[in-house]
Amino acid sequence: MQPILGHVLWQTHTHTHTHTHTHTHTHTSFAVATKLYTGRQAASFLQSLVQKPEEMASPNVTFLAFFVALALSALHTDAAAAAAETLHHRSDTWCVAKPSTQEAALRGNLEFACSESDCGAIQGTGGCAQPDSLLSRASVAMNAYYQARGRNSWNCFFNGTGIITITDPSLGTCKYA
Repeated sequence: MQPILGHVLWQTHTHTHTHTHTHTHTHTSFAVATKLYTGRQAASFLQSLVQKPEEMASPNVTFLAFFVALALSALHTDAAAAAAETLHHRSDTWCVAKPSTQEAALRGNLEFACSESDCGAIQGTGGCAQPDSLLSRASVAMNAYYQARGRNSWNCFFNGTGIITITDPSLGTCKYA
């Protein structure tokens, strides 16, 4: 699934004030959050749009939400798309695990990446079997997945534990693709 830029608008409070029984003013405040959603997050975000709270179902709120989202998309999407496009077209980018990543997350990344791409380089006598560290093996596997999927920034996300580098991480006999 392609990443999407999601905008969530919610009503924070409504205040009604009546002036000497002649007319009533209602002021409604809203808050907006913007986030780039990828993978399962994107599916959850899209599902949450369908299951809006009752107060968000009014035509005025829906109309306002649409235009706020449209305006924010116009402001943010061009810059984000340009940055992603620049990285996507570079042939010399690699995906590696962030050094601060917890071991459980590294194991999950390793398992997922190897289930979706070729991890022969880290198995047996493969060129990247050494150094035999979880961080190193996970990085090789994450990069194999990233390269096989077209070097898109979202293919190196790994729940925030992957990072794209322009410095070749190859070391000794371990040559990153």
